[in-house]
Amino acid sequence: MDAVLPLTSADLDRAEQILVPSLLRHYRDLGRLLVVCPPRDLVAISTRLQHPRIRVLDEATLVPEFAACDRLGLPKVSGWFRQQLVKLAIAPHLQSDFVLTLDADVIALSDFADADCIQHGRAIRHRHSKDSNPQWLDWAARVLGLPELDYQPGVTPAILSRSALLELGDYISRRPHPTSARFRVGVWLGRLSPRWHVDTWRGRLIASLPWTEYSLYDTFLAGTGRFSSVHSEPTDTLLLANSVWEAPDFADWRPLPRDQQGRKILFSVVQSRIVADVAAVLARLSPSRPAARLGG
Repeated sequence: MDAVLPLTSADLDRAEQILVPSLLRHYRDLGRLLVVCPPRDLVAISTRLQHPRIRVLDEATLVPEFAACDRLGLPKVSGWFRQQLVKLAIAPHLQSDFVLTLDADVIALSDFADADCIQHGRAIRHRHSKDSNPQWLDWAARVLGLPELDYQPGVTPAILSRSALLELGDYISRRPHPTSARFRVGVWLGRLSPRWHVDTWRGRLIASLPWTEYSLYDTFLAGTGRFSSVHSEPTDTLLLANSVWEAPDFADWRPLPRDQQGRKILFSVVQSRIVADVAAVLARLSPSRPAARLGG
C-alpha cells in the first residue's frame, strides 16, 4: 500500500528522524511513500529524504488551484487545510487500492503488513464519539449536502480507499458552484487562462472552506451507502492509540505495541505543537532496534 505525507521544511527534522525510519522499519508491505511539499521546499526535502521507496512530489502537481487561489485570495488557504486537500487529491497518483495518510508527528510502533489493516478488500476505519469537534461534522454536511454523521471519523493516520476518493471528487465536481464572488471571478478568469482555472472539485472545496478531510470522506461514504463496501471497524488492531494530545501527557508517555486489552497498536502521535523537541521524543523510543537508514 502506498502512503502519503504532506510535509514542509518546518517538520523535516521530525519526519527524517522519527516518522520515516519508524515506517520503513515496521511496515513491511509499504509500496511508495509519497511526500508532498510546497515548491519552496522541494530541494531541501528531496535532498534529505532519499530512499528507493520515497517519491517527493510538488504539491502544485496535486493541487494546481493553490497558485490561482493564492493570487485571488480565494480564500487564503492555511497550511492545515493545504495538508488536508493534499490527502484527498493524492488518489490519481496511487498504485494501490488504498492509501495510508500520515503527518510528520506520527510514529509507527509495531511490525505490521497489509493483512493487519485490510481484509477482504476492506480497510480498518475508526469511529469515535461525535462529542469532540462537532463543527467538523456540520461543515462536511454543509459542503456535500448530505446527512450529518452521528460519529466522529478517525483522524491521521488513516487508510482511505482510492476509488472512494475519486468518487468523492466526482461528486463534488457535480455540486452547485460555491457562491463566493472570488470563486466566480476565478471561474471567469479560467476561461481566459488555464493557470487561473479553479472550477474543479479541488477549487470548489477551497471556495467552500472550512471543512476537514476525514469528515468529508466519511460523510460521503455514509451518505451514499458506500462505507461498508470499503471499510470495517477494527476488533484486534488499532491504527492509532496511546497518543500525546496535551502537554502534561508526555511526561508519562511510553511507546507501547499493545493496549490493555491486548490489541495491536500500529501508530501513535506525539503532536509537534505539544512536544517540539525531536530529541525528547527519540529518547522515549526503544534503543534496542536500529532505525531504518535513509539514503540510496
